[in-house]
Amino acid sequence: MKCTATLSLAIVLVLSHWAPLRVDRAAAQSCLTGHELREAVRSGSVLRPAQVTSGMTGQVLQVQLCHSGQGLVWQVTELGSNGQVIGHVIDARTGQRLR
Repeated sequence: MKCTATLSLAIVLVLSHWAPLRVDRAAAQSCLTGHELREAVRSGSVLRPAQVTSGMTGQVLQVQLCHSGQGLVWQVTELGSNGQVIGHVIDARTGQRLR
């Protein structure tokens, strides 16, 4: 159990360092606060995080709602089944994968 916890902590530390590099840096600087995110979801102007991540086969590590040139986007960081960190940018209104 201790070995598993240590390995999990190591993975989280590595991913927390590298994962932000996989998403749009400009958009990451203008992400919504928790309150703004909840209000956007509550108003129905954006899809819920579970709706945009439901088809992902890996482990979802982070989900952020951010401004971009296309409007609001979900930035999702996923740990793929092969151990690769994958960054997704998804249109927050339509669910269309932009990148």
